[in-house]
Amino acid sequence: MLCSSPLSDALFDEDNIVSALDLRVPQTHNYPDALDGLVHTRQACHPVYDPALHCTDYGPAAWAIAATAGAVTRMHKDASGCAMWLRNLCGEKLVAVYLGGSLEAKAREPDYDKVDPKWKVFVLRAGDYMFLPPGAGHIVATTALSVAEGGFFYSSYSFRRTLENLVQDHFNSRLCNSYSPALTSVLFPLWFWFLIEWKKNPSVPNWPERLPPLSSFAALMVILDNMGNLIPKLHDSDPYRPPTWPPAYVHDRDTVSKSIKGFVKHLKKGNATHQLLLGKYTKFTAQVQEALGKEPEKQQQDLWEWDDKRLGAIPYFRSTAAEFKARSAETEGEMQEEEENAEPAPVLQSKRVAKRAKV
Repeated sequence: MLCSSPLSDALFDEDNIVSALDLRVPQTHNYPDALDGLVHTRQACHPVYDPALHCTDYGPAAWAIAATAGAVTRMHKDASGCAMWLRNLCGEKLVAVYLGGSLEAKAREPDYDKVDPKWKVFVLRAGDYMFLPPGAGHIVATTALSVAEGGFFYSSYSFRRTLENLVQDHFNSRLCNSYSPALTSVLFPLWFWFLIEWKKNPSVPNWPERLPPLSSFAALMVILDNMGNLIPKLHDSDPYRPPTWPPAYVHDRDTVSKSIKGFVKHLKKGNATHQLLLGKYTKFTAQVQEALGKEPEKQQQDLWEWDDKRLGAIPYFRSTAAEFKARSAETEGEMQEEEENAEPAPVLQSKRVAKRAKV
């Protein structure tokens, strides 16, 4: 039950249209038990690994939403290549989901004048759940005062879509309605959890059922091996107060990347399963590198760490092109200021002109 507060008072004021998104829920790994066979982050984040991982900030993986009738969330997808779940606790919501694959920046909103087969519309009532894969575009309209709970998660069966969306968001994250750099940190312990499962019997002829499907596992390897390059493109923000990586994130990112490189080196040439995994890993890596090779100067640069001494002292630039543009404008402004402040040069007359003046 909602107690009296500015939010609850606003929700029950008939003159207001309120949509309170991303209300924090004090739970780290909050997802329904029905997802236990797909999601392993609860188990993965408890053990102590060797080498050790230190990042404990997994981002806002759990949240609540409160909205009045008439509130609309326009077309968007969720950030960081996450899947999403939502449970409507009370009230009613009308949801439209894009069925045309991962939502890209060029995707159009549904045509309201005719039936669009790429969109599916349904109603969420009290007690109903909604599960969306990574990159699934959706529009939500609240038709009756509603409170819902939900969260982000990474499914073992969806890492290919996660990789696809991380690449897309690196170049254009305009359609993501939020940005949470720490969300991907949960993938670091997840890798070591899967590695322990792999080592229990690494030479079996068939792919182990306790691991994600082979293609999804290969995609996870590529994600973690390129995490320092696949930074989602930031929305406009204060260059002196940019988003940062949480404590120990970069340490853990580098630790996992080294682990993956060592894992790849130990894949056996005579093992068909190992070679199939290596082939998928090589293929996905080549696709990512091809994408990253296009106009690298315009791509999102790595974030700074939370305790970087440059924070607040100098501006953070999203790309080398943006930095060059700002530096050029600064230099041009300084030159113009020097010209404006310079004393006028004395007018020198030639001897011939001076002579004529005397005459």
